[in-house]
Amino acid sequence: MYDFCGQPAKELIQSYKFTYKTSNQNTELSFTNNLIENPDNKSLGIRKFEVYAHECMPKCAGCTNSTSCNLNSVGQYLEACRCIEKCELCKQIDSCDLCNSGYFYNDSKCVSACPNKKYKNIKTRTCHNCLAKYATYSNANGCDTCFWNRQLPNCDCPIYQYDNQNYQQACFACSNISDGCSTCNDRTCQECLAPRFLDGNSCVNICPSGKWGNTATRQCTACQAKCVTCSNDNTCDTCFENRVPQQCNCPQYSYDPHNQSINYVL
Repeated sequence: MYDFCGQPAKELIQSYKFTYKTSNQNTELSFTNNLIENPDNKSLGIRKFEVYAHECMPKCAGCTNSTSCNLNSVGQYLEACRCIEKCELCKQIDSCDLCNSGYFYNDSKCVSACPNKKYKNIKTRTCHNCLAKYATYSNANGCDTCFWNRQLPNCDCPIYQYDNQNYQQACFACSNISDGCSTCNDRTCQECLAPRFLDGNSCVNICPSGKWGNTATRQCTACQAKCVTCSNDNTCDTCFENRVPQQCNCPQYSYDPHNQSINYVL
């Protein structure tokens, strides 16, 4: 809305000029006033009214004449509104924001087919890089071929192998971390194959002193504190100092420093 009225009383405006930018082909211009007093106090008159319209170049949203362009159709500055070949919309010369239908933006060009190790993004009309573990794929979720020993459909590593984040084109054997390791990441073993047990980051045939082989978890589990060696969580094989097998309890007239209980003989 434009206000033609001046601030002081009886002000006469000789001329008024303004620019209205629009991308619509049809534009309607109307004049209204809210004068409610006697015409001697308030009045409005238009002696001469002129409208100049410029038709901009194709893909140009703003211009000062028919041969220049200030804004392209996405509202960004562009010197001459010249997009690269097969481009529908652009913000800069020799660049493209949206290629023509059936074409995809890749390395400053609109191409009909994306190069190897890239796939077509139909929505954005661009070529996207495949994940490192994919040799080729058609879209973000569909893998066509995998590198090395990876397996379709998702180019995952086969059993007993792991992903190395520093080199994703191949899978590496968990046995490289520890012989007998079945599940791992690139640094630690997480599970071992029978008959081995996981102890720290290693798969061992016999758990060290103070631990027992848990066949349910395939891990070396710590014995109770009162046991030197044990067969399971409830059975001690050898005891510390003067404790009594098989449970490694304290003898009569002595107490356990861990729970402060005293054994009496009646």
